[in-house]
Amino acid sequence: MRTRPLVFISSTSDMEAERQALAAELRPVYDLYLFEEDRARGASPEARCRERIESCDVFVGVLGGSYGSPFPGDERSIVEWEFDTARSVREDLEIMPFVEQGAGAGGDPRQQAFLARLSDFRSGLWCRFFDSSESLVRQARRSLEAWLVEFWGKMQAAQMRSTVRLHRAILPAAALLVALLLAVALTPLRSLLSTSALVALAVTVAVAILLALVLLVAESLGGRSEDR
Repeated sequence: MRTRPLVFISSTSDMEAERQALAAELRPVYDLYLFEEDRARGASPEARCRERIESCDVFVGVLGGSYGSPFPGDERSIVEWEFDTARSVREDLEIMPFVEQGAGAGGDPRQQAFLARLSDFRSGLWCRFFDSSESLVRQARRSLEAWLVEFWGKMQAAQMRSTVRLHRAILPAAALLVALLLAVALTPLRSLLSTSALVALAVTVAVAILLALVLLVAESLGGRSEDR
């Protein structure tokens, strides 16, 4: 079971120094996926990358002037395919693009077109720019820290909503149980019911409370899974 956020780091092979600097900074706090660190396995590279993108919490893209290796049978590069996959798998997947200063000027026209599409004001993503490995690390750390604050805030809000729903269901049932028991104990109704009937009444109400609790806990866990 994963206990730390999983960050998928995507970039072309010529950005290895930037990838390694970023990984060294983030590894104490996050679980990281870098393609070159994965073991040999039976799954295809495409299937493995897709699985990791689908299961990660944050997709970090580091982009420079190189367009990168072509995706087999596709006009896109592997990196562009990874970005498109990240944007399509889940609406709640956080995508953080970091672009090297000047990457889109006078270089590979395919990369220029990709960066233009990626940073489009209406349909693109909010890109941050860096001019060195140190600048990239600062930008990425700052963005991830802000995301963590937002992420845990949403988790706390979801937990609070679940707690409120739980109280709303349990308190009326508990109040009903107390009222019934008091009514039986303090009024002439007591003489109309046997001890076994009193016990059956208490057990019935207690079971109703327990059932409501179980349903609300299941709903809470389901809601957290969907938020995740």
